[in-house]
Amino acid sequence: RDASLLASQLLGAECAACGEKVSKADAAKLAGWEKELQKIVNRCSAAESVSVKQIQEHEAFIDKHFPQHVLADLAWEQFCSIYASKWKIADQRRLLERRCEFHKAAYPGL
Repeated sequence: RDASLLASQLLGAECAACGEKVSKADAAKLAGWEKELQKIVNRCSAAESVSVKQIQEHEAFIDKHFPQHVLADLAWEQFCSIYASKWKIADQRRLLERRCEFHKAAYPGL
C-alpha cells in the first residue's frame, strides 16, 4: 500500500517499445498515478454516487496515463456498470468494446 515501495520497483524498468529506462522521478510519478487509479477503482466499486461527468474525467485520466494496465480494465468494468445504471448504453458499449480490445492485446491468441 506504500507508493514508495512501488516506485522503487519501477526504478530502472525498461520500456519494451523504446528501451527507455524509468528514472527515479518518473518512478515516483508513475507510482502516484497508479495510487490515484486504485482510488478511482475503489470509489467506483464501493457503490458511492459517481456522476457521468466524474466517470468521463476518470476515463480521460486513464487514457492519458494507462494505455494498458489491469487497474484500467477494472475501472472500465466499474464504469460500464455505472453507465448501465444511468441508461448511458452507448457509453457502456464503447467501454465493453474497449475492454475486449484490451484483453485481445493483453492475451494474444485467446
